[in-house]
Parts: sequence; structure tokens; C-alpha cells
Amino acid sequence: MIRRLTSLDRGLDWAYPSNRFVVGLCLAFAVAAFVLQNVWLGQPVLWGVLAGAGWVFAAWALGRELDPDHPETAARAGVALALSQGLLLPLLSAQPRLALAGLLVTGVLVVLARLLGRTTGRPTTWLDVAAVASSPLLATWLTGRPLWALALPLALALVADANRDGAPRRAWAGLALAAAAGVAALLWVHPAGRVASEPWVLWFAAATVLLGWAALLVWMWQKPLSKADNGLPLEYERLLGARALVALATLLLVWTAGFLPLLALGWVGVFGAVAAATAQYWVSGPSETHKP
Repeated sequence: MIRRLTSLDRGLDWAYPSNRFVVGLCLAFAVAAFVLQNVWLGQPVLWGVLAGAGWVFAAWALGRELDPDHPETAARAGVALALSQGLLLPLLSAQPRLALAGLLVTGVLVVLARLLGRTTGRPTTWLDVAAVASSPLLATWLTGRPLWALALPLALALVADANRDGAPRRAWAGLALAAAAGVAALLWVHPAGRVASEPWVLWFAAATVLLGWAALLVWMWQKPLSKADNGLPLEYERLLGARALVALATLLLVWTAGFLPLLALGWVGVFGAVAAATAQYWVSGPSETHKP
């Protein structure tokens, strides 16, 4: 029933080591974060810990969507984000909504990559269009953070996906809904979109994103060897477009979301892991076919 409504759902196949690994990683992170918060700070925030564990899972999922031929990419991304959160545990304990914001933003990027990359192999539904287009407004409302800039890459993803399917009405609908959600989210955080952070921090984060994604787009020109969930081959053009739009989203958030320097620590893990794994392509080739 669910698969008739959406093409974005994916399960975890326990037969794959990468899936078992991420579940164990998230559980270990949650237990460690809760214990450390209790010992050091005396006031562990359970929902913040759970949001942090979910954020680790989302980073892993983003690595799987962007580099389906190499499951180790996702594993490195998840570990990098878990360690980053550990280093910032006092800050995350004092402001647990930062972890929630990280979870939601990374989750939106996962959905973007899955929609355009079509790693499930199923065509986009109208429910997908509505959910994806409205996500910037929903994320802004839940976190109070300036996430309106997500509307642009999401709109481009919806339009590109519809155009490849020859569905102009869906393209226009996705564009209109995403634009409306972006404007509404911007008005929610007005004035000035709440741009924050010191200029050097913004430039450092932007440079990190640019260098990581430049390497990603140069190294990952090979056509994917993995298949979608339904057994169909993945489309190289879709996957490359998904990578480019996720890169665009992160760059936009550098300049519009004051909390991005924190998120960038986790995303650096994603960028570095993807680049490192794909650089090994010439030596070892893909190590496991794509599975969620």
C-alpha cells in the first residue's frame, strides 16, 4: 500500500553488513552520548540523544545514496558524524535542537538524492512531490532555523526528475510548491533570513564544501554499476544531478543558516568519505552492490 503512495521508502535488509553496521553504530552512539551527558553534565536530554543518533543514520543514508557502489563510503560518513558530535557534546547538550536540525536537514538531502537518483527504481508520485516541495517550510517550522534556501535545490530536483520522465505538469507543480514553501519559510524567519556566523567561518565552510564536491564530481564520473531496488540499472545522469544538487544545497545553507558550521563537521565526513572511497575505484572497484 505504501509503495503505491510514495517511491521514496526503503527498508533495511539485514543480510547486508553495511545495514547491520549502521544500526549498531546508531545504538552505540545513543548509549555513549546518554552516558557521557549523564556523567559530565548531569542532565541528559533523551530526545536530543535520539535526534543525534538519527542524524548519524541520515549521514550514512546520504553516503549510500550518493555513492551506491561503495558501502564503506556511508560507513565512514556515519562514523565521522558520530565523532564530530562527540567532540561537540557540551554544545549539543546545551542546544539539543541543533541535533534535530542536523537530522532534518540531512534527511531532506537524503530525500533529494533518492528522488533524483531514483535509487528505489520506482517513479515519483504526487505525494512525493508534495512532501519534498513542502519540506523546507516544515523543517524551518520544527527547528526555528533558516532553512528556506533548501527550496531552490529541491525545486530543481523536482523539475529535473519530471523532465526526465516527460511529465511537464509535475515539473510545474513541483516548482510552484517548492517556491511557495521557500517564500513561506523565509517569511517565517524574517528579517534578513537570520544569516549568522563570523565571515571567516562562512568562508571556511564554503571552501570545505567546494573542495569536497569538486573532488566528488571529478572522481565520480564513472557510471554506477549498482542496481536500483527493483533491479533496474541506476542512471548515471540522475546520480550526477543528485550529487550536484546536494552540493548546491550545502553551499546555500553555508550562507543562510547560522548553524551550518556545526553541520559542516558532519558533512565534511560525507564529502571526505565519498571522495576517498571513489578514489579507490581504480584499485579495487565496487565492493558491494547497492542495497539500502
